[in-house]
Amino acid sequence: MRIDLIYTEAEREVRRTFERKWAQHIEQVEKMTAIIREFGLASSLRSRIRISRFCFSPPRPST
Repeated sequence: MRIDLIYTEAEREVRRTFERKWAQHIEQVEKMTAIIREFGLASSLRSRIRISRFCFSPPRPST
């Protein structure tokens, strides 16, 4: 993927923050992928995740 950023001198810090957060995101995805590969994602855990999302998220409108 390629992202072109257009920014002014005043926005340099915003760019640095974005790049830092993007690098952290990539690192977290790699860690989570490794954990899931090592331990798997049990179907019972998937059910619990779905239930907690249902309980704590507003209902989605039906289409």
